[in-house]
Amino acid sequence: MTMTLGEALAELRDRLDETPGSETSGMWTNPSLRRRLNRGVREVARRGECMEKSTTLSFSAGVQTATMPTDMVRARKAEWYTSASSTRIPLEYRQRENLDRIWGHWQVTSQGTPEFWTSDGYPGGGAHKLLLYPTPGETGTVKLFYYYLPTDLATDGSADSTSLPLPSGWEDLAIDFAEHMAWRAVNDTDNAAAALQRFTDNLQAIVAASNMNYVADQPSQMIYDPQYPIEPWTMY
Repeated sequence: MTMTLGEALAELRDRLDETPGSETSGMWTNPSLRRRLNRGVREVARRGECMEKSTTLSFSAGVQTATMPTDMVRARKAEWYTSASSTRIPLEYRQRENLDRIWGHWQVTSQGTPEFWTSDGYPGGGAHKLLLYPTPGETGTVKLFYYYLPTDLATDGSADSTSLPLPSGWEDLAIDFAEHMAWRAVNDTDNAAAALQRFTDNLQAIVAASNMNYVADQPSQMIYDPQYPIEPWTMY
């Protein structure tokens, strides 16, 4: 069961040893603690890369770039397809400098079925662009899978029944970070440092789980590539 913002707020107040009645006039008001919980959620999503979703980017024939989602932290994979075909083509990511050796002088002029993608700009603010090569020769779509930053929940109490946008079971990470920020705001360095250490330790666990895909504990499959043969001794 996922934890709601209201439940996280109550847990945070317990950790701060706040007495009832201090929600509006105490050392930490409810709106200020909700803001810190939102900050904790963003910090976990950004550093842990544990929140993933997908979107589609439309390309017209002859158009090479499209704008990335503004909530993207980092892309995971991209696929190309057209309405005329049910085939989905996995696109290979390359840094722009490496693509220079592939597209040479034909970066813009070469058209066909995209095989590679790269990016320009930086995440957020609409300044991040996805660039395809070759330039699509027909209208098509890129399905982009990416790690994202959740939208902040309302701090006025209207979202207290809404679940924290984090994987179930990891909500305490947001509380750890919010507690650290609350203690730091009142210059309680000892409690701030202890809360930050808990956050750092727990963050390592979700990073490790995310790297291995936290929805399963099965080993990944090794795909044979004839260009890079496996040495016989590794088979035993």
